[in-house]
Amino acid sequence: MTAEPHLGALDGQSAATAPLDGVEDSPALAAITARVDALDGLRGCLALVVVFGHVLPLLFPAIDGGGTRHFRFDHLLDKSPFALLLSGDFAVRIFFVHSGFVLALKYFRSGDRRWPIAMFVRRPLRLGLPVVAAVLSAYLMVRLVGMRPALLAHVTGGTASEQFPLHPSFGTALSDAFGGTMLLSHHNLPGAWWTMPVELWCSLALLATLIAWSSLSTVVRRAVLVAYGIGLLALVAPTPDAPPLYFVSVGGALSLLLLLSISFAIGAGLAKLWATDPGVIASVTHRFRWSPAVLGLGGLAVGVFPSAVKPFTLGNDSLLQLLIMVAAGLVVAVVLGSRRLKELFQSRFPAWLGRISFAVYLVHLAVQRTLMARAFIWMRQTHGLPYNAAAVVAIVGQLVIVLALAHLLSITVDRAAMTWGKREVYARLGIGSRRAA
Repeated sequence: MTAEPHLGALDGQSAATAPLDGVEDSPALAAITARVDALDGLRGCLALVVVFGHVLPLLFPAIDGGGTRHFRFDHLLDKSPFALLLSGDFAVRIFFVHSGFVLALKYFRSGDRRWPIAMFVRRPLRLGLPVVAAVLSAYLMVRLVGMRPALLAHVTGGTASEQFPLHPSFGTALSDAFGGTMLLSHHNLPGAWWTMPVELWCSLALLATLIAWSSLSTVVRRAVLVAYGIGLLALVAPTPDAPPLYFVSVGGALSLLLLLSISFAIGAGLAKLWATDPGVIASVTHRFRWSPAVLGLGGLAVGVFPSAVKPFTLGNDSLLQLLIMVAAGLVVAVVLGSRRLKELFQSRFPAWLGRISFAVYLVHLAVQRTLMARAFIWMRQTHGLPYNAAAVVAIVGQLVIVLALAHLLSITVDRAAMTWGKREVYARLGIGSRRAA
């Protein structure tokens, strides 16, 4: 894989002043908008980690230490290498790092703030349209199939801790679809919705910072970074508890966004290095012969086994979250710096998973809590299928349904979200590209 060209100047002009009008499909514009395919493939594989991280404890509650054991080692899975399949929270932190990388890359490649302006204008639609489709799909599944958390808990030997209303109204679904989920972290339908407002507000904050960055003096930039660091320190130092994941108060929401914004900032920092010279990351991660393995495994160890790291944070959950986000950035850096890992994640199946990963993330919980749960209960109670056989069939079946539904959403709603209004925004800003961001 050839290294990307340094784009500090375009056609002999500074990147900030190069006229992008009318250069659609030019080599210069193509270089600016080129995707880093390996990170898309990584994101796709991590979407599967999130799926397994939700479905395995649902059917094998002993994994979380609070339910019936269904095979000899299920209560030990989270302490073994198989814990990687359960580390959905760590996967989400890598998603956030990836978002920061993608959002900042065009700006750092070109130095032109019209790119973050375009993304700032389009970001709510880009995220919101798939969320609308996913929320309404979840509503249909709940209404047509239903959720039976108490019965499922009885069959699995787990606990019925369902956090979603069992009979949501259509008005509630519409309210969540058109703003409640994206803006306010409402969660009246099954889905991993807490990440949506984090993704939206942290993305907009990063893009606004990039828009203003080129007009700030060095002194002001340093002052901004110092203030940001002081804000994080003020958040981490006073209390050992991390902010709640859902927006339960204005203060809690701001604290959560400030804490998780570090993952977006780490992604933007990696984008700066990659845009300047992709070889820089490789030279750092390959400084010694075993550096990639040590750094990669170290990052995975922190993210996959956070309980092992927690004693070193003196019980401070916010500090632990900071370490996990640094570990997420380390994993992304190792992938960017490794030729073999880039080739792996650019191969056909991870690439396809990357294209549908957002939709997979949005729909999987609704499928698991409705269709899969109903089928599993039916196999156990009606047909008496052995527990582990029914669980395997249910897990494979829900995975097929999730991937099929995600593929359908990705080629319809997600594709529309990536293209609607783009030509008009780019034309108004004078950057004239029809490529999807």
